[in-house]
Amino acid sequence: IEIKECDFTNNSNLDHTGTGIYSTNSMFTLEGRCVTQGQPDCVEWAHGLFENLDYGVYATTPVTSNYADIRHTDFTDNYRGVYLSGMTLPRVTSNNFTLDGTAASQSYGLYLDGCTDYWVEDNTFEGSGLTTELGIGIVVNESGKDVNLIYGNAFNYVEYAINVQGINRNDRLTTEGLEIRCNYYDNTLFDETV
Repeated sequence: IEIKECDFTNNSNLDHTGTGIYSTNSMFTLEGRCVTQGQPDCVEWAHGLFENLDYGVYATTPVTSNYADIRHTDFTDNYRGVYLSGMTLPRVTSNNFTLDGTAASQSYGLYLDGCTDYWVEDNTFEGSGLTTELGIGIVVNESGKDVNLIYGNAFNYVEYAINVQGINRNDRLTTEGLEIRCNYYDNTLFDETV
C-alpha cells in the first residue's frame, strides 16, 4: 500500500483519540508529496500530517519480511507518534515529531518494538519548549543482535531523547548490534538511556 501526503487530524473535543493508520500484517509506504523534482531525487516535499491522535501510526506484523517506510510526514501533538512491532527493514526518515506538552511523560515520537535492520535518520523530535521537558523521542525495545542504526536525528525539549531497553546487541563481545551515532541533543534531560 502506498499513501501520499495524507492528513489525519482529530478535531473532536477529546484530545488524543483515534489512530491515523492501523496496520496488521501489512507492508506500506507513507510519504509526503514531491513538490520540486531535482536530479536524481526530490528537492522539496509537502509533508503529510497526523495531529492530536492517540497513535499516528500503529503497525504490527508476525511476519518479519513485512516493513513500513515512513518519510516526509509531520506527527504533531499525538500521544504516540509511530509504533512499529516485529518488522524487518522499516524506514523512518525525514519526519517531524512534535510531542504534546500536556500529555503524560510516557508519550513518544517513535517506538521500535522487536524491529530489526531499521533505518532511522534525519528526523526531528521536539517537545513543547516549556521549562519541564516531557516525553520520549525514540524507544527501542528488543531489536536483537543484528546491526541497527539510529543516525543524524535531532532532539529538543524532550525528557528522554533515546531510550533503549532489552537485548539490542550480540551476546558475544563484538561490535554487532544497535549503533546510535551523530544525533543532536538540545534541552534534553537524558540523551541516551540504556
